[in-house]
Amino acid sequence: MKIQGSVAVVTGGASGIGKAICQALAAEGAKVCIIDINAAQGRTFADELKHAHGEENILFARADVTSQEELEGVFDDAKDTLGPLDIVINNAGIVDEINWRSCVNVNLMGVISGTRLAVDYMSGKNGGSGGVIISTASVSGLVPEQYHFLPTYGATKAAVIAHTLSWSANPRCQREGIRINAVCPEGVNTPIVDVLKHPELLIDMSEELTRAFDRDLETMKPSRVAEVVMELILDDTKNGAIIHLTAEKAQQVRLECPDMINSFCTTVSASSELAIGHEK
Repeated sequence: MKIQGSVAVVTGGASGIGKAICQALAAEGAKVCIIDINAAQGRTFADELKHAHGEENILFARADVTSQEELEGVFDDAKDTLGPLDIVINNAGIVDEINWRSCVNVNLMGVISGTRLAVDYMSGKNGGSGGVIISTASVSGLVPEQYHFLPTYGATKAAVIAHTLSWSANPRCQREGIRINAVCPEGVNTPIVDVLKHPELLIDMSEELTRAFDRDLETMKPSRVAEVVMELILDDTKNGAIIHLTAEKAQQVRLECPDMINSFCTTVSASSELAIGHEK
Protein backbone atom coordinates (compact mmCIF):
# COMPACT_ATOMS: atom_id res chain seq x y z
CA MET A 1 0.00 0.00 0.00
CA LYS A 2 1.17 3.49 -0.78
CA ILE A 3 1.47 5.61 2.38
CA GLN A 4 1.73 9.00 0.68
CA GLY A 5 -1.75 10.57 0.72
CA SER A 6 -3.34 7.76 2.75
CA VAL A 7 -5.50 8.37 5.82
CA ALA A 8 -4.47 6.69 9.07
CA VAL A 9 -6.09 6.38 12.49
CA VAL A 10 -3.88 5.48 15.47
CA THR A 11 -5.25 4.72 18.94
CA GLY A 12 -3.02 5.43 21.90
CA GLY A 13 -1.25 7.76 19.50
CA ALA A 14 0.02 10.45 21.86
CA SER A 15 2.84 8.53 23.50
CA GLY A 16 5.16 5.55 23.20
CA ILE A 17 4.72 3.22 20.24
CA GLY A 18 1.63 5.02 18.98
CA LYS A 19 3.44 8.35 18.91
CA ALA A 20 6.33 6.86 16.96
CA ILE A 21 3.91 5.34 14.45
CA CYS A 22 2.14 8.67 13.97
CA GLN A 23 5.47 10.40 13.40
CA ALA A 24 6.54 7.79 10.84
CA LEU A 25 3.23 7.95 8.98
CA ALA A 26 3.20 11.74 8.84
CA ALA A 27 6.82 11.80 7.66
CA GLU A 28 5.82 9.58 4.72
CA GLY A 29 2.97 11.88 3.73
CA ALA A 30 -0.02 10.23 5.39
CA LYS A 31 -2.88 12.18 6.92
CA VAL A 32 -3.03 11.10 10.54
CA CYS A 33 -5.79 11.04 13.14
CA ILE A 34 -4.30 10.71 16.62
CA ILE A 35 -6.62 9.14 19.18
CA ASP A 36 -5.71 9.23 22.84
CA ILE A 37 -7.43 9.49 26.21
CA ASN A 38 -4.88 12.09 27.36
CA ALA A 39 -6.22 15.28 25.78
CA ALA A 40 -3.42 17.61 26.87
CA GLN A 41 -0.68 15.29 25.66
CA GLY A 42 -2.54 14.56 22.45
CA ARG A 43 -3.12 18.20 21.54
CA THR A 44 0.49 19.10 22.21
CA PHE A 45 1.72 16.28 20.00
CA ALA A 46 -0.81 17.09 17.28
CA ASP A 47 0.39 20.70 17.24
CA GLU A 48 3.96 19.47 16.72
CA LEU A 49 2.92 17.32 13.77
CA LYS A 50 0.79 20.10 12.29
CA HIS A 51 3.75 22.47 12.42
CA ALA A 52 5.94 19.92 10.66
CA HIS A 53 3.49 18.44 8.15
CA GLY A 54 0.62 20.88 7.72
CA GLU A 55 -2.46 21.56 9.81
CA GLU A 56 -4.75 20.04 7.20
CA ASN A 57 -3.00 16.68 7.50
CA ILE A 58 -3.27 16.11 11.25
CA LEU A 59 -6.29 15.60 13.51
CA PHE A 60 -6.40 14.90 17.23
CA ALA A 61 -9.44 13.43 18.95
CA ARG A 62 -9.75 12.57 22.61
CA ALA A 63 -11.50 9.23 23.01
CA ASP A 64 -11.71 6.25 25.33
CA VAL A 65 -11.28 3.10 23.23
CA THR A 66 -13.50 1.18 25.64
CA SER A 67 -16.43 3.33 24.48
CA GLN A 68 -17.81 2.13 21.15
CA GLU A 69 -19.76 5.37 20.80
CA GLU A 70 -16.73 7.60 21.33
CA LEU A 71 -14.56 5.55 19.00
CA GLU A 72 -17.14 5.52 16.24
CA GLY A 73 -17.55 9.28 16.59
CA VAL A 74 -13.83 9.76 16.04
CA PHE A 75 -13.83 7.47 13.00
CA ASP A 76 -16.63 9.62 11.58
CA ASP A 77 -14.65 12.81 12.26
CA ALA A 78 -11.52 11.35 10.68
CA LYS A 79 -13.39 10.34 7.54
CA ASP A 80 -15.16 13.69 7.25
CA THR A 81 -12.01 15.73 7.92
CA LEU A 82 -9.23 13.71 6.30
CA GLY A 83 -10.99 11.36 3.88
CA PRO A 84 -11.76 7.62 3.60
CA LEU A 85 -9.73 5.52 6.02
CA ASP A 86 -6.87 3.41 4.66
CA ILE A 87 -4.88 2.49 7.79
CA VAL A 88 -6.02 1.74 11.34
CA ILE A 89 -3.53 1.01 14.11
CA ASN A 90 -5.03 -0.53 17.26
CA ASN A 91 -2.32 0.47 19.69
CA ALA A 92 -3.91 1.69 22.94
CA GLY A 93 -2.95 -0.51 25.88
CA ILE A 94 -2.38 -0.58 29.62
CA VAL A 95 -0.90 -2.85 32.28
CA ASP A 96 -2.93 -3.31 35.45
CA GLU A 97 -3.28 -6.73 37.03
CA ILE A 98 -5.21 -5.41 40.03
CA ASN A 99 -7.89 -3.52 38.11
CA TRP A 100 -7.81 -6.30 35.55
CA ARG A 101 -11.15 -5.53 33.95
CA SER A 102 -9.74 -2.21 32.77
CA CYS A 103 -6.83 -4.10 31.24
CA VAL A 104 -9.21 -6.39 29.36
CA ASN A 105 -11.44 -3.52 28.25
CA VAL A 106 -8.62 -1.39 26.86
CA ASN A 107 -6.30 -4.06 25.47
CA LEU A 108 -8.88 -6.43 24.00
CA MET A 109 -12.28 -4.76 23.74
CA GLY A 110 -10.62 -1.65 22.33
CA VAL A 111 -8.94 -3.72 19.64
CA ILE A 112 -12.15 -5.57 18.82
CA SER A 113 -14.08 -2.30 18.52
CA GLY A 114 -11.35 -0.65 16.47
CA THR A 115 -11.08 -3.59 14.10
CA ARG A 116 -14.81 -3.89 13.51
CA LEU A 117 -15.09 -0.17 12.85
CA ALA A 118 -12.07 -0.26 10.55
CA VAL A 119 -13.54 -3.09 8.48
CA ASP A 120 -16.81 -1.17 8.13
CA TYR A 121 -15.15 2.11 7.18
CA MET A 122 -12.77 0.45 4.71
CA SER A 123 -15.59 -1.41 2.97
CA GLY A 124 -16.78 -0.32 -0.43
CA LYS A 125 -20.36 0.22 0.74
CA ASN A 126 -19.09 3.00 3.01
CA GLY A 127 -16.86 4.63 0.42
CA GLY A 128 -13.71 2.75 1.37
CA SER A 129 -11.35 0.89 -0.91
CA GLY A 130 -9.74 -1.61 1.43
CA GLY A 131 -6.79 -0.97 3.67
CA VAL A 132 -4.57 -2.25 6.45
CA ILE A 133 -5.31 -2.89 10.12
CA ILE A 134 -2.41 -3.51 12.49
CA SER A 135 -2.78 -4.28 16.19
CA THR A 136 -0.08 -3.98 18.84
CA ALA A 137 0.14 -7.30 20.67
CA SER A 138 3.15 -8.40 22.73
CA VAL A 139 5.66 -11.18 23.20
CA SER A 140 3.75 -11.91 26.42
CA GLY A 141 0.93 -13.15 24.21
CA LEU A 142 3.29 -15.63 22.57
CA VAL A 143 5.10 -16.95 25.67
CA PRO A 144 2.81 -16.06 28.59
CA GLU A 145 4.54 -18.42 31.00
CA GLN A 146 7.60 -16.17 30.91
CA TYR A 147 5.40 -13.26 31.99
CA HIS A 148 3.56 -15.05 34.80
CA PHE A 149 3.29 -11.80 36.75
CA LEU A 150 1.20 -10.35 33.88
CA PRO A 151 -1.50 -13.02 33.42
CA THR A 152 -4.28 -10.66 32.37
CA TYR A 153 -2.07 -8.54 30.15
CA GLY A 154 -0.64 -11.66 28.50
CA ALA A 155 -4.11 -13.09 28.01
CA THR A 156 -5.32 -9.92 26.30
CA LYS A 157 -2.35 -9.93 23.97
CA ALA A 158 -2.80 -13.62 23.14
CA ALA A 159 -6.42 -12.83 22.35
CA VAL A 160 -5.34 -9.96 20.09
CA ILE A 161 -3.18 -12.42 18.16
CA ALA A 162 -6.09 -14.86 17.77
CA HIS A 163 -8.42 -12.01 16.82
CA THR A 164 -5.96 -10.86 14.16
CA LEU A 165 -5.63 -14.33 12.64
CA SER A 166 -9.38 -14.86 12.60
CA TRP A 167 -10.16 -11.55 10.90
CA SER A 168 -7.34 -11.97 8.39
CA ALA A 169 -9.05 -15.13 7.11
CA ASN A 170 -12.50 -13.54 6.97
CA PRO A 171 -13.97 -13.70 3.44
CA ARG A 172 -15.39 -10.20 3.74
CA CYS A 173 -11.95 -8.75 4.42
CA GLN A 174 -10.49 -10.67 1.52
CA ARG A 175 -13.22 -9.43 -0.82
CA GLU A 176 -12.77 -5.84 0.33
CA GLY A 177 -8.98 -5.91 0.12
CA ILE A 178 -8.44 -5.46 3.86
CA ARG A 179 -5.25 -6.88 5.36
CA ILE A 180 -4.93 -7.49 9.12
CA ASN A 181 -1.65 -8.06 10.97
CA ALA A 182 -0.16 -7.74 14.45
CA VAL A 183 3.21 -6.92 15.98
CA CYS A 184 4.53 -8.62 19.11
CA PRO A 185 7.44 -6.56 20.42
CA GLU A 186 9.62 -7.50 23.33
CA GLY A 187 10.45 -4.78 25.85
CA VAL A 188 9.97 -1.29 24.42
CA ASN A 189 11.19 1.86 26.12
CA THR A 190 7.76 3.38 26.78
CA PRO A 191 5.85 4.48 29.89
CA ILE A 192 4.10 1.10 30.01
CA VAL A 193 7.42 -0.55 30.99
CA ASP A 194 7.47 1.68 34.07
CA VAL A 195 4.90 -0.68 35.58
CA LEU A 196 7.88 -2.78 36.64
CA LYS A 197 8.58 -0.05 39.17
CA HIS A 198 5.16 -0.67 40.71
CA PRO A 199 5.00 -4.37 41.68
CA GLU A 200 1.74 -3.68 43.51
CA LEU A 201 0.07 -3.58 40.08
CA LEU A 202 1.39 -7.03 39.18
CA ILE A 203 0.74 -10.58 40.36
CA ASP A 204 3.29 -12.03 42.81
CA MET A 205 6.04 -9.77 41.51
CA SER A 206 8.63 -9.49 44.26
CA GLU A 207 11.03 -6.58 44.42
CA GLU A 208 13.88 -9.01 43.76
CA LEU A 209 12.19 -10.34 40.62
CA THR A 210 11.38 -6.80 39.56
CA ARG A 211 15.04 -5.81 39.75
CA ALA A 212 16.16 -8.93 37.92
CA PHE A 213 13.60 -8.55 35.17
CA ASP A 214 14.29 -4.85 34.78
CA ARG A 215 18.02 -5.58 34.49
CA ASP A 216 17.58 -8.32 31.90
CA LEU A 217 14.80 -6.63 29.93
CA GLU A 218 15.94 -5.71 26.46
CA THR A 219 14.32 -2.40 25.69
CA MET A 220 14.11 -0.97 22.22
CA LYS A 221 13.00 2.41 21.00
CA PRO A 222 9.38 2.88 19.90
CA SER A 223 10.71 3.95 16.51
CA ARG A 224 11.87 0.37 15.96
CA VAL A 225 8.29 -0.89 16.26
CA ALA A 226 7.14 1.92 13.98
CA GLU A 227 9.62 0.76 11.33
CA VAL A 228 8.12 -2.73 11.33
CA VAL A 229 4.58 -1.35 11.24
CA MET A 230 5.49 0.74 8.20
CA GLU A 231 6.89 -2.35 6.48
CA LEU A 232 3.64 -4.23 7.14
CA ILE A 233 1.66 -1.38 5.64
CA LEU A 234 3.80 -1.24 2.51
CA ASP A 235 3.97 -5.00 1.88
CA ASP A 236 0.74 -6.02 0.16
CA THR A 237 1.59 -9.71 0.63
CA LYS A 238 1.36 -9.49 4.42
CA ASN A 239 -2.00 -10.61 5.78
CA GLY A 240 -2.45 -12.55 9.00
CA ALA A 241 1.20 -11.89 9.80
CA ILE A 242 2.17 -12.06 13.47
CA ILE A 243 5.56 -10.37 13.79
CA HIS A 244 7.80 -10.99 16.78
CA LEU A 245 10.38 -8.25 16.99
CA THR A 246 13.41 -7.35 19.04
CA ALA A 247 15.84 -4.48 18.66
CA GLU A 248 17.86 -6.56 16.20
CA LYS A 249 15.37 -8.54 14.16
CA ALA A 250 11.76 -9.04 13.19
CA GLN A 251 10.36 -12.39 12.14
CA GLN A 252 6.96 -13.79 11.32
CA VAL A 253 5.70 -16.34 13.82
CA ARG A 254 4.13 -19.50 12.47
CA LEU A 255 1.33 -20.53 14.82
CA GLU A 256 -0.57 -23.08 12.80
CA CYS A 257 0.12 -26.80 13.24
CA PRO A 258 -2.11 -28.49 10.61
CA ASP A 259 -1.09 -32.06 11.42
CA MET A 260 -1.70 -31.62 15.13
CA ILE A 261 -5.01 -29.83 14.56
CA ASN A 262 -6.24 -32.45 12.11
CA SER A 263 -5.24 -35.21 14.52
CA PHE A 264 -7.01 -33.44 17.36
CA CYS A 265 -10.20 -32.99 15.34
CA THR A 266 -10.14 -36.64 14.30
CA THR A 267 -9.68 -37.73 17.92
CA VAL A 268 -12.50 -35.50 19.13
CA SER A 269 -14.77 -36.77 16.38
CA ALA A 270 -14.00 -40.41 17.24
CA SER A 271 -14.48 -39.76 20.95
CA SER A 272 -17.84 -38.14 20.29
CA GLU A 273 -18.98 -41.08 18.22
CA LEU A 274 -17.93 -43.54 20.93
CA ALA A 275 -19.69 -41.53 23.60
CA ILE A 276 -22.88 -41.41 21.60
CA GLY A 277 -22.66 -45.13 20.92
CA HIS A 278 -22.16 -45.84 24.60
CA GLU A 279 -25.26 -43.85 25.51
CA LYS A 280 -27.28 -45.98 23.16
